[in-house]
Amino acid sequence: MGEWRVAYTVWELTGVVGAIKPINFPMNLVAHKLDWIAEAKQNGAKVATGGAAQRNILLPTVLLDVDPAVKVSFQEVFAPIVLINKVKTVDEAIEQVNDSRYGLQAGIYTENVHTAFDAAERLHVGEVMINDISTFRVNQMPYGEVKESGFGREGLKYASEEMTELKLVVFMSSCWTLCQWQRVLFLWKEPLFCPIPLEPSKKD
Repeated sequence: MGEWRVAYTVWELTGVVGAIKPINFPMNLVAHKLDWIAEAKQNGAKVATGGAAQRNILLPTVLLDVDPAVKVSFQEVFAPIVLINKVKTVDEAIEQVNDSRYGLQAGIYTENVHTAFDAAERLHVGEVMINDISTFRVNQMPYGEVKESGFGREGLKYASEEMTELKLVVFMSSCWTLCQWQRVLFLWKEPLFCPIPLEPSKKD
């Protein structure tokens, strides 16, 4: 409960309401995640909370000052692990984000609208959340990614477009056939242009 309480307190300070629950893993995956945490610690990272497991449950973990060269920094973790690194400028923050081979979503908190739009333009990600966390998502938005995060867009409208393959069929035939098609398209009215009669002339 001590570790759990610390993790919960850390998240309370950010304004998140509710409990942060651990994730149940197979034992081999727990050991795998703990190896990544250990590698980060060996390269100077500090464990603010968590960093341990109870049997097959990996506790919520917050790592500080993590070297970008360790696996937990550049691999997809799929675990309750959060990295917090200090930066001095917005440019440095954008550079760190863009240095990743992934690019799903990003979030930036700022009161400056110019900073917000500048970051949104320069971040190499699929979506940018201004004054919200990077995991925000609703079904009607074009949710998707760039680089190695994947390809295409989800969302009700956009997913249907991604899964649809367009095909064009063009008729190249006689002018008489073209005129007949014009009659169909214009509800059997006279076509806009037809250089020959619609009906073939009868020979005497």
